[in-house]
This record gives sequence, structure tokens and C-alpha cells, in this order.
Amino acid sequence: MAKIIQIDFRAQQKKRAYSADVYSHDRKKYRFEVDARSINEAYYEFIGKAMAQGIAVIRCIAIYLGWSCQRSPYQTPVKVWQQYDPAVGSLTEF
Repeated sequence: MAKIIQIDFRAQQKKRAYSADVYSHDRKKYRFEVDARSINEAYYEFIGKAMAQGIAVIRCIAIYLGWSCQRSPYQTPVKVWQQYDPAVGSLTEF
């Protein structure tokens, strides 16, 4: 007979710490931190936090793993979204 292995598919992903550098249209840098289950969830939380701070136009978002105080000076971002054409108004993922 075969053994039965139980797997709980209802288990949710664990939250991870993400930090982001958000640059506004006037090249000001804002730094935010969130706990999120995925990088996409973190992205939308960063957008919400930026809007709450009064940032109307976002030029670039660079998302890093971990808290900003633990970030290495040479750490590269996990994902970057950048706006090339302000007329279009959308961010391009890299």
C-alpha cells in the first residue's frame, strides 16, 4: 500500500518584509516599508502609501527584500517599475 501524505493547500504564504525607494516626478526620494505575501501585493501597498503622502506622479519604484535599515549599500532591487513617458502615465516593469 502507498503512504498518504497530507498537504494543507489552504495555508497562506508567509508575509515577508519589503522596502521600496519611490521617486516622484520632481525627483524626490521616499522610502517605505511593508509586510506582504508577494512582491505584487507589496507594489500596490507602496502605491497606496505614496498616494497617502501626496505623491501624484510616480517616476520610479525600486523594491528590495527586507527592511531598509538592514539593506546593504550594494543590494540590488528585486523589481523596478519606471515611467518613461509621463503622457502615458503607466509604469513599466523591469
